[in-house]
Amino acid sequence: MRKKRSFAERFFPWKNGKNSENAAEEQLQSIEMEEIPPPERPKDEIKVQAGRQLTQAWQKWRGDAATLWLTVFGGENGCKLHLDPSTLEPEGSRLSDQLEKVAEKYLQAWEKAAKETAAEPGALCKVYMSADRMAAWLFLFPPFSPQDKISLEALNEAVRKSGVTTGIDQAAIDYVFQNQPYFELVPLACGTMPVEGADGTIRELYPRQTEDEIKTDESGAVDYHMKNYIQAVQKGDIICDILPPTEGTPGMRVDGQAVKPHPVKPAKVLLGANTAFTDDKQHVIAKMDGHLEYSHSTFSVRSILDVAGDVNYETGNIEYHGDVHIHGNVCEGFSVRAAGSVIIDGAVESAHVEAGGDVIVAGGILGDNRALIKSRSSVRAKYLENCVVYAGEGVYADCAIASQIGCDNSIVITTGRGTVIGGTLTAGKLVKAHIVGSKSGKKTRIILGVLPYTEQEGAAGEAELEEIHQELEKLEEEIRRLERQSGRADASAQLGKANLRKSVLTMKEERALKSKQRLESAKPDLKLCRFECSVVYPITKLTIQEYVHYFEDMKNSCIATLDLQSGEIKFH
Repeated sequence: MRKKRSFAERFFPWKNGKNSENAAEEQLQSIEMEEIPPPERPKDEIKVQAGRQLTQAWQKWRGDAATLWLTVFGGENGCKLHLDPSTLEPEGSRLSDQLEKVAEKYLQAWEKAAKETAAEPGALCKVYMSADRMAAWLFLFPPFSPQDKISLEALNEAVRKSGVTTGIDQAAIDYVFQNQPYFELVPLACGTMPVEGADGTIRELYPRQTEDEIKTDESGAVDYHMKNYIQAVQKGDIICDILPPTEGTPGMRVDGQAVKPHPVKPAKVLLGANTAFTDDKQHVIAKMDGHLEYSHSTFSVRSILDVAGDVNYETGNIEYHGDVHIHGNVCEGFSVRAAGSVIIDGAVESAHVEAGGDVIVAGGILGDNRALIKSRSSVRAKYLENCVVYAGEGVYADCAIASQIGCDNSIVITTGRGTVIGGTLTAGKLVKAHIVGSKSGKKTRIILGVLPYTEQEGAAGEAELEEIHQELEKLEEEIRRLERQSGRADASAQLGKANLRKSVLTMKEERALKSKQRLESAKPDLKLCRFECSVVYPITKLTIQEYVHYFEDMKNSCIATLDLQSGEIKFH
C-alpha cells in the first residue's frame, strides 16, 4: 500500500521543507495563536490584510506562518494605477472579501484532491473590478503542480469573460504569464477619469470698494477731488465680463461605459440699477453716465447731479436722490441734501450738508459756528473750523479747529499738520492726530466710547415720531368729524383723503419705531477705544465713558486705552 503523504508534501513539495504531517499541523496551529504585526508600509503603497481563508491558502502554499498582505496600490506594477488613494483604501477591503469566497472553494478543492477523490486543481485566474468600475486587478491562485502554469490564452480568456474591455495594460498580462505571481493583486486596467468642467464666472472690471487711504504728495497736501473717491462711468462702459461655463470631457470605465462629468452652470448675474446686458449676454454695461457702487451683490450706476458753480441764490437749496457734484462752494445759509455722496470742489460756509454716502470737501469747511455736516458714511475735508460734523464711519481732515466732531467709528486728523485745537472730538472707537491742543492752552476734549451719530439719529427719530403722533392725533379727530358729516357730498372725498394720509403716516410710524429699536440696540465696544497722538498739550481732557484723564503737562507719543478690569485709562 502506498504511504499517504501530508497535505504540504502532496500539494507543494517544492515549497515545503517539512517532512512530517505533525510539523505542518503545528505550523497551522501557530498561525491561529500568533498575532503578526503588519509590515511597515511605504508611503506609496496601500495594503490590506487578507482574510482568514485566503491567508490559510497562502500559508499552506508557502508551508510557513507568513501573513498575507494584499498590495492594492504601489510597487513596480501598482504604481501604474492612477487612482485616488482614499478610494483605493476601502477598495482593498472589498477585494479581500471577494477573494475570501473564492479561497474557501479553492481550499475545499484542495482537500478533496488531498483525499485523492478529486482532480488536482490547476492555476486559477480571477479578474476583479473596483466598485466604480474604474480599475481592475488580476489575481492568480497557484496550481497543484508547478508545471501546470496558467497559459497566456487562459489569462486572455479570463479577462474577456470579466467584461474588462478598456484601459487594459497588456504588460500586466505579460507579467502574470511570465512570472506567475500567486496571491498577488496585479493592476490590469485603469479607466479614464472625466475632466470636470467649470461653471461660468463673472470677471469684475472695477473694484467693489475704493481705497480708504488718503493720498498725499511730498508736502503732505491731500487731494480731495472727486476722482479719488468715486468711480465715474459713462454710458456703455463695461462693468463686468460674463465668462461662459466650460464643458467637461467624459471619462471611460474599464467595462467600456462612459463616465459623464458633472454638469456645469452659467454664471448667475444680478443686474443693479441702471445696468444692462449686452446683446450677446457676455458683458454688463452702464446704461447711463454716473457713479458706480457695489451693494447687495450687484453693481449699480447712480446718477450724478452736476452743479457747475456755487450753491447760492441762483441754484437755491439742493435735494437729490443720487450723488451731487458741486464744482464751486456751498454758500452761507444754503443746504445740500443727497441720498448718495456729496462732492464739493470748493468750500462750505455756514451751510448744511447732509448725505447718505460720503461728504467730500476739497476746500474745507469754515462754519462760523453755524455749519452742520452729516454723513451716514464718511466726511473728508481739507480743514474743519467752527463747524459741527456727524459721521457714521469716519472723519478725515488735515486739521480741526474749535469744532464739534462726532463719529461712531474713527476720527483721523493726521494728514498735513494733523492738528486739533479746541472743540470736542467724540468717537466710538478711535481718535488719532499728530497734535492735540496748543501751547496757548486752548481747551480740547476727546471723548471715546460713545456713538454720537447714532445718538443724533435717535434724537432726530424721536422728533420725527413726535411730529407723526401729533399729526395722527389731529387727523383722527378730523376723520371723526368727517364721519359725522357723511351726508355731505364733499365729506366723502375728504374722508378718503384723510384715511389715505393716515395709512401713509402709520407706515412712517412703523419704520420710525423699527429704526428707533435698531439704534437703541447699538452699543460701543470699550475694548476697542483708543486715543493716539504724537503730542498732547495741557488743558486737554480725555474721557472714555465715565473714566476721565486730564493732561496737566505736555505728553509725547501718547497711546491711551481703557483697562476694563481696573477701570483706569492706561497709557502705552
